[in-house]
Amino acid sequence: MLSNNTQSVYTDIQGMARLRTQARNDPEATLKQVAKHFESLYMNMMLKSMRAASFGDPNFDSNSSTMYRDMYDSQMALQLSEQQGIGLADMLVKQLQKSMPATSNENKSDNVEFNTIPQGITASRHKTGSIDPDKFNSKNEFVSILMPYAEKAADELEVAPQVLIAQAALETGWGQHMQRLPNGKSSYNLFNIKAGSSWSGPEVNIKALEYRNGIAEKTNSSFRVYGSLQESFDDYVQFIKSNPRYQNALAVSNDPEAYTYELQKAGYATDPDYAEKINNIFQREIISAPYSEYLHEV
Repeated sequence: MLSNNTQSVYTDIQGMARLRTQARNDPEATLKQVAKHFESLYMNMMLKSMRAASFGDPNFDSNSSTMYRDMYDSQMALQLSEQQGIGLADMLVKQLQKSMPATSNENKSDNVEFNTIPQGITASRHKTGSIDPDKFNSKNEFVSILMPYAEKAADELEVAPQVLIAQAALETGWGQHMQRLPNGKSSYNLFNIKAGSSWSGPEVNIKALEYRNGIAEKTNSSFRVYGSLQESFDDYVQFIKSNPRYQNALAVSNDPEAYTYELQKAGYATDPDYAEKINNIFQREIISAPYSEYLHEV
């Protein structure tokens, strides 16, 4: 049986990975844990809605205080779901158990997956071997399509895959604004890595927003061009691991917030709010928000 403390902290991404491994031994118990996590996200959404209904306090509200308040709400929702909850987890278990095929334990475990978006609730249009999309229909599709690539890259960097997706979301506007070649073909540059003298592959020159002394201005820059989403993630991993200035970021890779702030300090981007923007996406869009659209489908 699985421990009731499978994921006691809402940012425990490794706890999610453990669920996936434990599914091979006890898929039904894992399903219950996944349902509890989904319930915590729903409760967090309720808290977020109640917060939004308040006018707040203009003397104390700020981006930082809002972020920490959201973190507190996420943790509180998780703790409540691990206790008695509101009954949503039990309902999900009963509903999803009906769709679990009665096969051997070995095959049955493959039907219990736990990524950012639960399989069986939404299906991606991206299938193995298909052409990578150069645009995405929604934020949820962006997350679900990129998650397999992000998980592979995250294993090598020892960072949460959701943080990589949050960074790519910021850099590309959730995939809607990936840089393009003159012929309209996508560069698949998810992380806006510049070409530079060490790059020997294809590149594209465009006007990009840069910050100088805190002031944003557009300047001509050359960026790397890839043939696929996989190439983009592979090059990002190599770029971070091989560059000495990002070693401090790798040293704190188990802390999503610290990782992004170290990237900013090392000069990954010139935006003075770069790390804060990534962490806001990570907390508000990746961790909780995508689930809300699927509640009516359960």
